[in-house]
Amino acid sequence: MRLAYVQLGGGFPSLEAQVLRIMPLRPDDYTIEEAPSDAARRRVSERLETLGAGDCLCVWSLDVFDGPAKDTSALIAGLLARGVVIETFDDRGEKVEIGQSRAEKLLMAWLDQVFAGCEAMPRRRTAASNLEVLSDEDVAEIQRLARAGLTPRRIGLIFRRSPRCIEGVLESAGQQATAQHPHATGFASMAPPRHARR
Repeated sequence: MRLAYVQLGGGFPSLEAQVLRIMPLRPDDYTIEEAPSDAARRRVSERLETLGAGDCLCVWSLDVFDGPAKDTSALIAGLLARGVVIETFDDRGEKVEIGQSRAEKLLMAWLDQVFAGCEAMPRRRTAASNLEVLSDEDVAEIQRLARAGLTPRRIGLIFRRSPRCIEGVLESAGQQATAQHPHATGFASMAPPRHARR
């Protein structure tokens, strides 16, 4: 599969300009987002999750990922780790392939760890600060998504947090719930806060 990702709005080139530049890469399919919103980033992330070894992502520029550096790094590192090749262009308009060498994968994986480490150290302090930033409703939703089987990485994409951040939130929420409910054995036995119930 050769998937082209086109992001419009927010100062990006027009649809025509992006498609004309990507066409020589011969994509099999397109995913096109009209505006760089959080919902659009979630949809794109879910679509990119379907790509695996041997697949190719075609973009006019890496700028198309439009997000915090740590999120972009994690996204690209995840693609490379799964064997996806990213095809784009340099400043001179020449085709560039990212993901052909082990060195590129190691570099992206390292950058992902660096950004995650900046948020997660020290771990105990990060977990507490995340609980202050996230609302009770957010924490309850994170717990529900975890119980439904989503990984911290996928939950992090939804809430724009690193996987380690989500793990810290789940860990702290689990410790608080165990203290309040000594017979609870895990997330499956925890009820969401009263105000988050519908």
